[in-house]
Amino acid sequence: MKIAELREADYNLSPSPFVDISEKFVHREIGDILADLAAARQAREWADKDLDEVLVKLNLGK
Repeated sequence: MKIAELREADYNLSPSPFVDISEKFVHREIGDILADLAAARQAREWADKDLDEVLVKLNLGK
């Protein structure tokens, strides 16, 4: 870091003014997020159903 940059930052050595984080966040549309959540919920329900079937076959289920 150059002394001119330090002066410009009023000698603030906090890293936040010098670190660019703008590209680390991906903003998505709410509709896309809700669709992903619905798909995950459906996949979980199928997995729960499959697990229940296996547990019944092992006499460990309902």
